Amino acid sequence: MNLNQLEYFSVLAKTQHYTKAAKILHITQPSLSNAISKLEDELGTKLFVKTGRSVKLSKMGEEFVDYIDNSLEEIDLGIKRLEDLKNNAYQKIRISFLYTLSSDFIPQMISDFLESRNEKNFRFQLSESTTIARECTTEMIEGLKNDRFEAIFVNRIDEKDSELQFTKITEQNYVAIVNKNSFLAEYDTLDLRDTKEVPFIQYSSKFGTRDEITSLFKQVDVEPKVYAQIEDEMSILALVKAGVGYTITPMKKIYNNIDEKILPISNPANTRDIYIGYKKNSCKSPFFKKFIDFIENEFELNYEVGE
Repeated sequence: MNLNQLEYFSVLAKTQHYTKAAKILHITQPSLSNAISKLEDELGTKLFVKTGRSVKLSKMGEEFVDYIDNSLEEIDLGIKRLEDLKNNAYQKIRISFLYTLSSDFIPQMISDFLESRNEKNFRFQLSESTTIARECTTEMIEGLKNDRFEAIFVNRIDEKDSELQFTKITEQNYVAIVNKNSFLAEYDTLDLRDTKEVPFIQYSSKFGTRDEITSLFKQVDVEPKVYAQIEDEMSILALVKAGVGYTITPMKKIYNNIDEKILPISNPANTRDIYIGYKKNSCKSPFFKKFIDFIENEFELNYEVGE
């Protein structure tokens, strides 16, 4: 049994005439008769009975026809859906990203892509990385490999995996946020060796960035004077504003609008690169190619202090 046989059966059931059905199907009448006979043999029952020069459905054929017509309709819908996808009539891109990108990078990226490509019939399915898992980047890379995501935005990459492509798109370096009345606010940049006696407000242990910040202190052989470990970034900023201490965080555009002083960290030197990652073979989709081309060649968002 094959799709052609089922289509032939459906058309013959509608026309009830071999010659008319063969003409619609653009095949010879003997070919149609042969296909219907084979179908009846496979099913072990007659689907049509002769009525003069015409045919009509047998009782078994009457039972069978609705199932076939519905099935063929579903197949047509499926084919149309695939054609729509190939022609970009509707698209969805599943992306996952670091939580530090959620307030500016991701919204700006989506807005600029929509405007530059004039794309309307698509949507992004967004998945912010969980801060509960300290290895959230590893989990995102695994999600990419397992096809949970089409693209991920991370700051650590797996260079050894030949199936994945990673491209650097921007830098989101660590900065210090200090109270504007603190002596630290007199500096243009911050040497972490100057913070030994200043109360430090750090992220709680569930944040993956905490390990990276701890590494910065280790590089200059400084043990920070931890005053509090906080989960909520707004609460961290509130404590800095109150003069309780200072904090270190990945730079965000919104920090340029707060009253506190933002200081690039000069010692140790640090660069926190942000990459887009995707499967190399995923670029076969025309729509996804547009997205990757936009991210890699057009989109810009700089995390500079004061910009």
